[in-house]
Amino acid sequence: MSFYQGRYAELYDLFYCDKPYADEARFVHDRLCWHAGEPPLRILELACGTGRHAIELAKLGCSITATDCSDSMLKVAAQKGSQARANITFDLCDMSALPTTEQPFDAVICLFDSIGYLGADENIASMLDGVRRNLKRGGLFLFEFWHADTMVKKFEPVRIRRLETDTSSIIRLSETTLDIERRQAHVRYDIYELKQNGTYEFFSETQSNRFFTVDEMEGFANRAGFEPLAAYAGFSESLDITDETWHIVAVWRRSDKPSEVGTNK
Repeated sequence: MSFYQGRYAELYDLFYCDKPYADEARFVHDRLCWHAGEPPLRILELACGTGRHAIELAKLGCSITATDCSDSMLKVAAQKGSQARANITFDLCDMSALPTTEQPFDAVICLFDSIGYLGADENIASMLDGVRRNLKRGGLFLFEFWHADTMVKKFEPVRIRRLETDTSSIIRLSETTLDIERRQAHVRYDIYELKQNGTYEFFSETQSNRFFTVDEMEGFANRAGFEPLAAYAGFSESLDITDETWHIVAVWRRSDKPSEVGTNK
């Protein structure tokens, strides 16, 4: 994937300035504590973006290894992590090809629907095998994904947003098309940066993200050697998943049953 590169990565936090990262991180921490019966000391984060969840989790006492496949996003994340003096290690890594660490993690997390970027079943299976290899026995995998029922019924084909920096105005045009058969949303982002000196810059990215049903995800869990524990309606304790639920946060436990796609016991 070549998403979130260059100027897009630099503007990423502006695009999501109203996202409640601290609240989401607290929910993640609380659910991991609830399901494990103890606080997670070591967490591996996949697709960490600019590191905002990781920084908030570090404030809660966690040691974080935060990974992403975008070097541009990691550059922003590392700068912010250094400023916050957070206990975080940032690494460039493709989540579909995770290396095995010497010391397993208490938990692995993957937020902001990032698992959907993997697309094909085989890529998701490879990622889950890597997650399982890097978890301690009984360790937890917590992740967020787009809910298929809501996406199909309620997606917006076109969205326009205007934002301001100290030196420019940003206009972001998002155009979404759905591939229902493959359960994928293809989103083209056109960004216009209008500068105070009268000039402007334009750049564009097209991203594809898969959406899932709860049953489909549980099928992945069973094949990959995980026990599904809960599927939450977003970052809330509600288990009531409806066609108004855009995002689902799932929690799985590494089971004693071996993965059908890997060779590790």
